[in-house]
Amino acid sequence: MGSYFPAIIRIGGTLKRKNVKALIDAFDTVNVGTDYGQGSDWKDEKDLRGAINDDGFLMVADDEASGGAFDEIEALCVKLGLSFDRHSDHYMDCGSCVRVFRAADKFDRTFAAGDGFLDILVSGEAVERAVRLIEAGESGSASRALRAELPVIPELPKFQIT
Repeated sequence: MGSYFPAIIRIGGTLKRKNVKALIDAFDTVNVGTDYGQGSDWKDEKDLRGAINDDGFLMVADDEASGGAFDEIEALCVKLGLSFDRHSDHYMDCGSCVRVFRAADKFDRTFAAGDGFLDILVSGEAVERAVRLIEAGESGSASRALRAELPVIPELPKFQIT
C-alpha cells in the first residue's frame, strides 16, 4: 500500500470539447475535488468551468492523493496537450515538490518546492557555488550555474474549452 498525502494541480491550455468527458472521468477515477477534503462530483463541462480559478486555471485538489501525485490526470493532460503545475505537500521523509509540464514548450521537470506553486527551492550547494563565483568576479558564470538549477519556466496558459 502506498502513501497518500495532499496535492493540488492547476491545469492550463485548450481542452477540446470532445475530451471533456475524458478529463471528468480522470477526475472521478482519482476522486479529486475543487478543494482539499471534497470528493469528486463532476458531471459536465459546466462543472469544469466552475473549477476555473480567478487566475484562469482549472484547479483540483485531493488531501489523500496517491504518492502526492495525480498520475492518471497528469498522463491525460500530457496526452491531450494540456499544461499543468502539480504541487505535492511534504510527507514524512519526502519533501514538497512541484512538477511543471508545458506542452507547447516540451518542458517537463520536477523541482523541490516550498509551500506554493513555483516556490521552487535551489540547493544550498548551488547557491554557495554561485556566491563563490560572484566573489571571484565571475558573475556570468554564477548566473549560468543558477540558471542550470532553476531554468526559465514558460508561463502556464489559461484554461479554456473550445
